[in-house]
Amino acid sequence: MINKQYYELKSIVEKLCLEAIQDQKDRESTVGYGLDDYNEGRIVGGAALARKILREIRDTF
Repeated sequence: MINKQYYELKSIVEKLCLEAIQDQKDRESTVGYGLDDYNEGRIVGGAALARKILREIRDTF
């Protein structure tokens, strides 16, 4: 049985995922890529993982 606590957690995870995706979009539209491989990799990797998590959450429930 899915309860209120589950929906609260789901909401938090979705919010964090959307923030990671937005960070990537902001980076692309302002600074661009090519200056800092480490942070760029973290931003792109975080957004890719966020998209996978969102897909799983939304396809499952």
